[in-house]
Amino acid sequence: MSKKIKFKYQIGQIIADENRNFTIIDRKYFKKNNDTKEYIQYKIQCNICGFTSEKYYLNNSEHKFIDEYWIIEGNINRGKGCPCCSNKIVVSGINDICTTDSWMTKYFQGGKQEASKYISGSTLRIFPICPDCGIIRNKSISIRDIKKLRSIGCNCGDGNSYPNKFAYAVFRQIKNQLELYQNEYSPNWIGKCRYDNYFIVNNKQYIVEMDGSLGHGKNVYGGKKGECDKQGILRDRLKDDMANNHNITIIRINADISDGDYLKNQMCKALSSIVDLSSINWQGVYEYAEKNLVKEVCEYYTNTHLNTYQMEKDLGLDRTTISKYLKKGNKIGWANYKNHVEKKNDNAIKIANLINQNPLITTSELSKNMKHGLPVIWCWIHRAEELKLCDYNYKDVHENNKRHYGKSVEVYDKENNYINTYSCVSHLSDISMSEFNVNFQTQNIYAVINGNKKSYKGFIFKYPIE
Repeated sequence: MSKKIKFKYQIGQIIADENRNFTIIDRKYFKKNNDTKEYIQYKIQCNICGFTSEKYYLNNSEHKFIDEYWIIEGNINRGKGCPCCSNKIVVSGINDICTTDSWMTKYFQGGKQEASKYISGSTLRIFPICPDCGIIRNKSISIRDIKKLRSIGCNCGDGNSYPNKFAYAVFRQIKNQLELYQNEYSPNWIGKCRYDNYFIVNNKQYIVEMDGSLGHGKNVYGGKKGECDKQGILRDRLKDDMANNHNITIIRINADISDGDYLKNQMCKALSSIVDLSSINWQGVYEYAEKNLVKEVCEYYTNTHLNTYQMEKDLGLDRTTISKYLKKGNKIGWANYKNHVEKKNDNAIKIANLINQNPLITTSELSKNMKHGLPVIWCWIHRAEELKLCDYNYKDVHENNKRHYGKSVEVYDKENNYINTYSCVSHLSDISMSEFNVNFQTQNIYAVINGNKKSYKGFIFKYPIE
């Protein structure tokens, strides 16, 4: 009969060295399948992460759930330590995604329950769901890449990197300190290139570039590991030289790591001597950097009904970027946005309906009805006629005005050469854009008639001699 092997380690004994630190909390004998030989196992409690050998998932392709963790004596002898510290297993509340990177849970179809089974550095590929538009990605992506990119690359996304949105969120909070701020700054002198952030403070101009891990002389997108981005080096040098030529100080911030705390430290080092960052709500910055700017812009547009010119001032985003986001949001259903052509067509339809209801309606009446000036009204009338929605007969309107309205008025050029007679001043004002390609205001016509002005926009106005 074989002699029973003895336990090498005692319950309560601490095993500690430079790579591990745990306490033995239980021990037992066990036999492997179809083996008569006895082996020894230990249950441990990690003094570093707190793992107590209870309930975990394997961090491998099997991803199996196990109730208890036991380590064989031989593995302790060989220097192995806590499997949770080395991310070989996933333990809820210690190294799972919900605990270490809770922002990632929104991308899992099963939410927190599913995310709690994985670590954020897992190479497992999943089909994530977009938290903004609700569409499930049709191509798998590794959990590790979601963490690295801080995105799943959904079509509804704004296309901005996490570092760029982080910087934008910071500048939004200190906007009251700045004389001017613009995101994605693209002056004429830089051609097709853009700068990430441009601002003026104390009459000095600055540009802040967030240099991420792709480009800028670093990694090449789709290239081999370690391959240098030579084109990026040349492009950055050109942008730096052009900025310096226009007396703009350029600041490049290392944004290799898409981590909030890291970017906070980098921005504080670079900007603290220029602007006051002490009042920044950094938690707000972290949260804003995770947001989809397309959705943010669409919500702002829906709530304010401002045009892209006004939104550019309020948001600090380039107007073309705002328009791009609104068009994308329009397709998704986040905003009921129409570009200038669509709006022009809509207003042309409204104008046509008014004209068809009353063919003798004046442009002044149309202006009051549509709440826009005469030049815009004429623009919509012409568009309605191009679309063959109506036929606005100026002569009939003119004759009707002549019968129903006041004193007729004569128009002369500056050399006092007679041009034409019109039924009244208001009618002349109505048709001035179509007849003379300028807009006559009634008060200025009367000023010339009454002798308070010699001429107006190169013309003289008189009442006919009776």
